Amino acid sequence: MATYPDAIFSPREKENRSDIEYKPLKKTVAFAEDNIYQDDEIVAIEQELGILRLEAVEYTADRSLLMEDAKKLIEMNKATAVNLTVLPNLNVPFPIRTTILFRQKGAGQVTLVAGDGVTLQSAVGLKTSAQYSVGGLIKIATNIWVVMGDLTT
Repeated sequence: MATYPDAIFSPREKENRSDIEYKPLKKTVAFAEDNIYQDDEIVAIEQELGILRLEAVEYTADRSLLMEDAKKLIEMNKATAVNLTVLPNLNVPFPIRTTILFRQKGAGQVTLVAGDGVTLQSAVGLKTSAQYSVGGLIKIATNIWVVMGDLTT
C-alpha cells in the first residue's frame, strides 16, 4: 500500500481510494490579519481545480531564465529597458509545457530575447507595451516557446 501526503488527493478522491494510506500534513494557523495560511484541504481543492499559485520574484537587471523561474511571475523592475532571455534547451532543459509569466514592473520596457536556436512565437511582438504589462511564455517543443500577453513590436 502506497503512502501519500493528505493534500495530494481531494476529500472526494480519498473516499474512493482504499488502496492508499494518507499521512496528514501539518496544518498552520495564522493570527496576523495580513498573513494567509492554507490548510491541507484548501491546497487539495486548489490542486483539483487546477489553481496555480505563483511566487513573484523581482529582478532589476537583464535576466536569462533559469530552471528556478518556472511557474513564477518574473517582475522586471528597472527604469530603463531590460532584456529577458530564453536560453536554449541545452543550457536550461525546461520540461515541455513549462509556463513562466513576466511583468514590466518598472518604467523600462521588457524585451524577450531568444537564445541561440530558440524560437519565440508571438502574434504581436516581443516587447511589453507599457509599465505594468504582463506576458507569458509556454514551452511547446524543445526550443519553441509561445509568447502571449500585453506585447508590442
